[in-house]
Amino acid sequence: MTTLISFIGRGRKDIEADAYRKVDYDFGSITVSSSCFLRALCASGKYQFDNVLVIGTYTSSWSTLIDDCSTNEGELWLKLEEESTSGSPGGGVSVQTLSELEAALSARWKVPVKCLAHDQALNEDNATHLLERYCTEAASADSNIIMDITHSFRWMPMLLMASMQFKNSFPSSLSHIDIIYGEENGKVRCLDAVWKGFDLANACSIFFDKFEPEPLVALLDGFWPSGAKAISRLGRQLQGNFLVHINETLAQLKNALIDFKNISDPPLWSQKVYKELWIFHDKLSSSPFHCRNILALAEMFAERHLFGQAIITLRLSYEAFLFDFFEEIDYGNYELTEKLDDRFKKANGNFRNKAKNLDYSRNMVAHGGAVSVDSSDSKPQIDNLPKAYKSSRDFLIKLYNEKLE
Repeated sequence: MTTLISFIGRGRKDIEADAYRKVDYDFGSITVSSSCFLRALCASGKYQFDNVLVIGTYTSSWSTLIDDCSTNEGELWLKLEEESTSGSPGGGVSVQTLSELEAALSARWKVPVKCLAHDQALNEDNATHLLERYCTEAASADSNIIMDITHSFRWMPMLLMASMQFKNSFPSSLSHIDIIYGEENGKVRCLDAVWKGFDLANACSIFFDKFEPEPLVALLDGFWPSGAKAISRLGRQLQGNFLVHINETLAQLKNALIDFKNISDPPLWSQKVYKELWIFHDKLSSSPFHCRNILALAEMFAERHLFGQAIITLRLSYEAFLFDFFEEIDYGNYELTEKLDDRFKKANGNFRNKAKNLDYSRNMVAHGGAVSVDSSDSKPQIDNLPKAYKSSRDFLIKLYNEKLE
């Protein structure tokens, strides 16, 4: 399903002339002459849509949506002209007249049409209210959008774009959006790059903030397949907490980053991604001790306020420390980990209680906030997770400084 969204402004209503100048709009296979780009777009037949939303102000040139007073909608045209004139009784077009316009346009274009009018001025007092109205309309729009930004006040498309981003924050997000602009010289421009820019920003944001790789992978795969594969594996590994063998994935990422230099003329935006991925890689590979690198990953989770995952990662860092300390190589072997843990705690009584506290915090998170039946502790409080994380992190830093130097 596709929603066509258009805007209507005032045009040249301050002089005795049509609101908008008649232009021969070139749609490639057809040229349509009209003073209203939305009318030309509908007449061109180039775009298919299931409903139309027209947004304007109470004093916009609503009459330009129908041809002129010589049509069979002449009475409606005159009413729109009179009501939308600045300073007219009632302060602009009425709800009843807009309803009549909706019916006329729906009959003409053979799809449901809705006309939304609001205050002309955007100011500090009404900005939030207008944004809420735009967000409401964006939320009810279909998954595919055609947005015509030709006739409007400059801020109106900007507000709608912000609303579309709001819609995309939820599962019922947009599948595709076309942004169209009809120039005064008749050229019809497709400005899809604007929305693609939002998609790119979102793809980068959710990878570097939430480690969700797939949107970024889709953008990279066409010209940097090795990078796309490495990012996909790394993101899924971080999200799934499969961190024991993360060094293998980091090695794959490093090879992909080296391979990036062989790409001929990569997009400029990808070079920023490339640099950030090197920083990402180096944070998790800076130490010869595996435990310190996993501790750095725990810090990354904590920076993103993922304290539960951060605490689990602290425990994995401690387990890696046991293998570093005893110079064992079979990291990830559960039975050996238990033996090394017991051995270390018996020989290092000054660290035993702190290590047990880390075990407790990890188990509490891993079991969804549950405590053992024989525990005397009260119900765990989620607000205590940051404090528990910091306490265990400080313990591990002290432990590694003393035992690994």
